[in-house]
Amino acid sequence: MSDTTTFLRSMLATPGRVGAIAPSSPALATCMVDASAIRPGDVVVELGAGTGPVTAELAARLGDQNPLLVLEPDPALAARCRHNVPGVEVVEAYAQDLRALLEARGHDHADRIVSSLPFAGWSADLQDAVFDAILDVLAPGGRMVTFTYVHSPWLPAGRREKALLAKRFARVSRTPVVWANLPPAFVYVMDVDG
Repeated sequence: MSDTTTFLRSMLATPGRVGAIAPSSPALATCMVDASAIRPGDVVVELGAGTGPVTAELAARLGDQNPLLVLEPDPALAARCRHNVPGVEVVEAYAQDLRALLEARGHDHADRIVSSLPFAGWSADLQDAVFDAILDVLAPGGRMVTFTYVHSPWLPAGRREKALLAKRFARVSRTPVVWANLPPAFVYVMDVDG
């Protein structure tokens, strides 16, 4: 089964949990990892790995110099990610479990969080629960990146997402549009005070 087929099946089986129509392109994965500005030794978390395009980029760049925790709660997507990026541990868990998952691996924080979670489509309560968990573990001076589609800022959910990010983080910026993605997207870059 192809990545796209696995992705579409998961999206149709659990609408709202899978917010994309296709896996992220290599260009978007590169943009996300570039924007995260990972330093040697940073503890890195990926949220919503899907079939693994961002996971593959992270694994290729990090090697053994950075601890990497990859979360994908959908079993079919997690299995496909493990197949596509062998040797990387993919945990079937939610972002709300971040504190316990990091501590179980000997870490008390994350320095960089790379997220493909569909925040804009979630309820306010779920958004708050996930961002509470993220900010609970994100170290001072830490950074989170997430992508959204180019049309999102003009939609009510996209406007709410942007306002939520501005409320939760000290600084929010964005990358140029990655046109080589379906649909085109850009990356939000969020920093916490250090």
